Amino acid sequence: MGDTADAAQVIIRPPLAWGLAVIAGLALNWLMPLPFLPAVLPAGWPGAMVFVLALALVAWAIVTMTKAGSSVPANLPTASIVENGPYRLTRNPILAASSAMSIIAIARAYGAHVTMQRDCTSLSPSD
Repeated sequence: MGDTADAAQVIIRPPLAWGLAVIAGLALNWLMPLPFLPAVLPAGWPGAMVFVLALALVAWAIVTMTKAGSSVPANLPTASIVENGPYRLTRNPILAASSAMSIIAIARAYGAHVTMQRDCTSLSPSD
């Protein structure tokens, strides 16, 4: 490797890795569907709260990294090591928040699908 730039040297960017994971999960669900959540469990509000908290974590991480003078994109050289703010809790808070948002989005999409199935079956005429 002739390029010795001080950067993350990522092979697959996190959004692409998550996209591939979602596609793999959908394929597995198509091959072998398993129940995700019980039908009686309301997941709307907790999911929304986790999503908002994850979004706040992303904003906090970006602000902390920018204040430290480092670059947020992983393909740019690292200007400084950030160890305060959300980085004292996790090594990559942006990825952790993206993970939480992805999980909530998938659960919401799957939950909406289950809700549609329940509503359609409850509309069937009874004898």
